[in-house]
Amino acid sequence: MSINQTDTIKKAMAENKKLFLSEMKQLNDKIDALDARLTKHISFIENVYAPLSNSIDKFKKFFK
Repeated sequence: MSINQTDTIKKAMAENKKLFLSEMKQLNDKIDALDARLTKHISFIENVYAPLSNSIDKFKKFFK
Protein backbone atom coordinates (compact mmCIF):
# COMPACT_ATOMS: atom_id res chain seq x y z
CA MET A 1 0.00 0.00 0.00
CA SER A 2 1.42 3.37 -0.95
CA ILE A 3 1.73 6.39 1.31
CA ASN A 4 -0.94 8.16 -0.75
CA GLN A 5 -3.40 5.32 -0.17
CA THR A 6 -2.59 5.28 3.53
CA ASP A 7 -3.21 9.02 3.77
CA THR A 8 -6.49 8.65 1.91
CA ILE A 9 -7.60 5.90 4.30
CA LYS A 10 -6.59 7.96 7.35
CA LYS A 11 -8.54 10.97 6.05
CA ALA A 12 -11.60 8.83 5.37
CA MET A 13 -11.38 7.31 8.84
CA ALA A 14 -11.09 10.77 10.42
CA GLU A 15 -14.15 11.97 8.50
CA ASN A 16 -16.09 8.85 9.51
CA LYS A 17 -15.10 9.42 13.13
CA LYS A 18 -16.35 13.04 12.98
CA LEU A 19 -19.62 11.89 11.43
CA PHE A 20 -20.02 9.11 13.98
CA LEU A 21 -19.38 11.45 16.91
CA SER A 22 -21.81 14.00 15.49
CA GLU A 23 -24.53 11.37 15.16
CA MET A 24 -23.81 10.08 18.67
CA LYS A 25 -24.19 13.62 20.02
CA GLN A 26 -27.53 13.97 18.25
CA LEU A 27 -28.71 10.67 19.72
CA ASN A 28 -27.52 11.70 23.17
CA ASP A 29 -29.38 15.01 22.88
CA LYS A 30 -32.56 13.19 21.84
CA ILE A 31 -32.24 10.77 24.75
CA ASP A 32 -31.74 13.68 27.15
CA ALA A 33 -34.84 15.41 25.78
CA LEU A 34 -36.92 12.22 26.06
CA ASP A 35 -35.64 11.68 29.61
CA ALA A 36 -36.69 15.21 30.58
CA ARG A 37 -40.15 14.73 29.06
CA LEU A 38 -40.60 11.34 30.72
CA THR A 39 -39.48 12.66 34.10
CA LYS A 40 -41.94 15.55 33.80
CA HIS A 41 -44.74 13.15 32.83
CA ILE A 42 -43.98 10.77 35.71
CA SER A 43 -43.98 13.68 38.16
CA PHE A 44 -47.35 14.79 36.81
CA ILE A 45 -48.80 11.30 37.21
CA GLU A 46 -47.44 11.02 40.75
CA ASN A 47 -48.89 14.43 41.66
CA VAL A 48 -52.30 13.48 40.29
CA TYR A 49 -52.33 9.98 41.74
CA ALA A 50 -51.07 10.85 45.26
CA PRO A 51 -54.24 12.63 46.42
CA LEU A 52 -56.40 9.89 44.90
CA SER A 53 -54.57 6.96 46.48
CA ASN A 54 -56.45 7.17 49.81
CA SER A 55 -59.80 7.33 48.03
CA ILE A 56 -58.87 4.39 45.81
CA ASP A 57 -57.81 2.34 48.85
CA LYS A 58 -61.15 3.12 50.55
CA PHE A 59 -63.09 1.94 47.48
CA LYS A 60 -61.01 -1.23 47.29
CA LYS A 61 -61.79 -2.03 50.91
CA PHE A 62 -65.48 -1.19 50.42
CA PHE A 63 -65.90 -3.59 47.50
CA LYS A 64 -64.00 -6.51 49.06
